[in-house]
Amino acid sequence: DPYEAEYRMFRRDGTVKWVHDRAVTVRDKRGRNVHWQGFLVDVTARKQAEARYRSLVEQLPLITYVDSPYSSDEAAAYVSPQIEQILGYSLEEWHGSPTFFVDHLHPEDRERVRDSQRHSRHTGEPLEVEYRFLAGDGRVVWLHDSYTIVRDETGKPWFTQGFAVDVTA
Repeated sequence: DPYEAEYRMFRRDGTVKWVHDRAVTVRDKRGRNVHWQGFLVDVTARKQAEARYRSLVEQLPLITYVDSPYSSDEAAAYVSPQIEQILGYSLEEWHGSPTFFVDHLHPEDRERVRDSQRHSRHTGEPLEVEYRFLAGDGRVVWLHDSYTIVRDETGKPWFTQGFAVDVTA
């Protein structure tokens, strides 16, 4: 089987480099393993950027998320861990049901929020909406939710990314 992994290596000067290692087995005419052939690519800059981004996203006092650009009825693909502190739900609970978000919107706000999401997804306009969300401990939390649609190089919607801030106070 092909081999593929990312790991850290120490350089002679003591610095650490992240590498992407990929190799395949070269076989002789009878199919016997002769040797491995592969390559290492320095991915240190990407790993550092990922760590900086994760640190930023997971330290802000708000919920960040990445979602499908096509449906507001499914659970977000990524939700930051602040969901537990702000709304009282674990990531497992959030991802446990595809309709978790919609199910926990305040009933009086549900259709307005869903209409706003559909409008944004249809027009490509950023979303700005405030609504009530039913927290895990029974509280009603007011959220200011904002997202934008990120497009790929051809202009096709790729994903939405956004944040929700507790504005209850």
